[in-house]
Amino acid sequence: NYARFLHSFMPWQMPYLNMRNHQKILVVDGTIGFTGGMNISEGNLVREKPRKAILDYHFRVEGPVVHQLMQTFAHEWDFTTGEILGGPDWFPDGRESEPKGDTIARALPAGPDMGMNPIRWTLLGALSEARESIRIVTPYFLPDTTLGTNLSLAAMRGVEVDIVLPSTNNLPFVDWAATPQLIWLIAAGCRIWKTVGPFEHTKLMTVDGIWSTVGSANWDGRSLRLNFGLNLECYGGTFARKLDHIIDRKIAAARP
Repeated sequence: NYARFLHSFMPWQMPYLNMRNHQKILVVDGTIGFTGGMNISEGNLVREKPRKAILDYHFRVEGPVVHQLMQTFAHEWDFTTGEILGGPDWFPDGRESEPKGDTIARALPAGPDMGMNPIRWTLLGALSEARESIRIVTPYFLPDTTLGTNLSLAAMRGVEVDIVLPSTNNLPFVDWAATPQLIWLIAAGCRIWKTVGPFEHTKLMTVDGIWSTVGSANWDGRSLRLNFGLNLECYGGTFARKLDHIIDRKIAAARP
């Protein structure tokens, strides 16, 4: 079955056009979950050399957090179709609650129906707690004044702030709008890197080599205020270090 979220046959007259479901969730048998930044599109098949290649990261998860992914999907399915998904077919008893791995994780669903966007507030909390490093990879970077100020303050108090952006964006006007803000962040001590090669749609963030977040949220108002999104907040050095290695490779091949 499928359903269209807030669908309209006349999108140019659709008052909720920006209130899209931007979540990326796949749950298999209620015990294995997949989430991250990747859409299901031809561009992600980089080895097939598509006309417009897209680089991205997606993550397989197990343990109690899969139950949270399924709860989020079930909520959106109920909103869209009126059908309630329940029972052991969707939420198998026992198996999904067993801890897996050494990373503590929780799902952060967010949307315009919430008074305070949990993803945005979690980002602000992480920025305020950072002591050594903040590393961000995002395709769209238009932080609001509060997020931008907290990034600048972190750099000014000695935190190493690295922000990795695509050099060629699939939405050029986003680049145009973002460029003036970059000047102020650089002046505060942040380091901005532009990747070369295919369009970078990856969304990663680590703090102090121990905290990290992955998921669908971009660093812009559309994503953090209007979209229905989902991120995973993760605590654990093993996973954060793996993400840092990915970011290291991107920075090594990027230009400042």
